[in-house]
Amino acid sequence: MLIVMLAAMTLLADATPAAAVAAPAAAVPAKDADPMVCKKETVVGSRLPTKVCMRKSEADLRRQHDRDAVEGIQRNNGIAPVPGH
Repeated sequence: MLIVMLAAMTLLADATPAAAVAAPAAAVPAKDADPMVCKKETVVGSRLPTKVCMRKSEADLRRQHDRDAVEGIQRNNGIAPVPGH
């Protein structure tokens, strides 16, 4: 009877780590389709840069908007466009 108990305990001990190893593999998160990006921006009037974090899609949209604004100023000979006109 003692031998049967020892054999059963050995089988259970061998089976438990296999289940524990499989769990972390399923817990690995998938890569985010729209990751966060951070960069340091200098603020006018301050010597300390500030850290700005946003989604990559938001950063791309902001970069495009800034580029369009600069091109608009260059096209109008340095005169900034009036909002609403």
